[in-house]
Amino acid sequence: MLKTKENKIIFLIVTIISFLIYIFFLTGYYSVDTEKIVNLGYDGYAMNYSFYDGRIIMGIICMIANSSNINLEVFYIILLSISILISAITVLKIYDIINKYKKTRIKQKIILVIISFCYIFNFMTINNMEFIECIVMAISVLLYILTAENIIIKKNPKKAFIYAFIAGITYQGTINILFITTILFALLENNKKEKTENKKIIYSIICVIIAIILNIVIKQIMEIIIGNTVQSQRLNTNIFSNVNKMFEGIYLLIINSLYLFPQYAYIIFNVGSLIIIYIYCIKNKNIKIWYNTIFLFIMSIISSLILLVIFDGIQITNGRIFESVGASFSIIWIYVCIKTDILDNKGILKNISIAIITIYLILNCYNILKITKYFKQINEIDKELAINIEKEIKEYEKSTNKEIKYIEVKYGESSSYKNEEIKPLAYHRSMKLTGRFNEDTVKIYTNIDLEKRFFEEEHLEKVKDEPIVCEEDTVYVLIK
Repeated sequence: MLKTKENKIIFLIVTIISFLIYIFFLTGYYSVDTEKIVNLGYDGYAMNYSFYDGRIIMGIICMIANSSNINLEVFYIILLSISILISAITVLKIYDIINKYKKTRIKQKIILVIISFCYIFNFMTINNMEFIECIVMAISVLLYILTAENIIIKKNPKKAFIYAFIAGITYQGTINILFITTILFALLENNKKEKTENKKIIYSIICVIIAIILNIVIKQIMEIIIGNTVQSQRLNTNIFSNVNKMFEGIYLLIINSLYLFPQYAYIIFNVGSLIIIYIYCIKNKNIKIWYNTIFLFIMSIISSLILLVIFDGIQITNGRIFESVGASFSIIWIYVCIKTDILDNKGILKNISIAIITIYLILNCYNILKITKYFKQINEIDKELAINIEKEIKEYEKSTNKEIKYIEVKYGESSSYKNEEIKPLAYHRSMKLTGRFNEDTVKIYTNIDLEKRFFEEEHLEKVKDEPIVCEEDTVYVLIK
């Protein structure tokens, strides 16, 4: 993929932009999984989460980290950097595939690069990048796209099966990308009769179903091997019981975009695109193109929602399982750019199309930078409290020669956070703001290992003047 000068330039530009928009995470970010790793250790996290969920490759990575005793913050930054590079390669792979369908000039090539970039680096991947598992998510997306390529384009089912199998033991939650990409490639490949197109779509769906079954089997086998440990996402034995959860969350997903994209922006850009395409299709008497774009848009949403039905324990707020939803804008425009001359001829539709794609790119990049900054600020709120506790402990231990072993944390009745702008986006990620601040949070930011004790009401007298007080072997913390 990096053999030509053009590809090297594209890869370099995509990599630079990607590192810039995730700069706040690259300076060290602590996600919800950080507490699990601090509590269980790398080996415990590998056994109870990675291996247990069938994510064998992540389990191996964690075991390597355990044996090398690498710092957690450094470990996350390394994995995030590698995942960004892998994702940049995936962008280039998509561009290479779609660029072969049509001879394009430099302006059209730029548009194809933009929509390929937004296919992978969309607002839903913000959630991917929060976790140390970001690396296996990135690997799985690349492997699923290679699977789709071998199913539909190269017609190499053996190779496709190998890619799907490796992706299955890497990360299963991104399988919706395989589903929607195989359909997209099937529609792009069709240059003959409608029956041929239908056969390819049916074939692609069958291959995806096989991959899903394979992933489920892998997960079930690992659950048996590991045994009944920490409760995680499990196969739903009563699928219909999760259908309500799917419909209840559709508004949060489509309108609010899980608070990972500006409200209504997702629906405005996608519906706006469909309207432009509809006008073009009516004008050029090719309504089938518009039907196919509608089909791709709907399937990009359905392919993600299916995961909510299949598995218990998956929440609608898990952006990392909605990759195909975040990619729907790009999916629509990839198909239209290749199958029509909307960007080739002069006219208002061409200008509007280029404008909406360019604006979407700018908003997407700005939005990722903005929200990752919010998440980082939330980290700083937790970190500030943890460091203040550490400071008080060290000063007390130095002056009294006593060792602090325990911590008691109490939330005051007036404890609240005033910044309403940050609250809906990142509030629930904070340990302090959501009432979950404990000994593990202190350990995350300071490496001080304390044992938790219940805060007795009579101890409130100790913190009436100062919110952090050390006495004997305990530190008392009142969060106002």
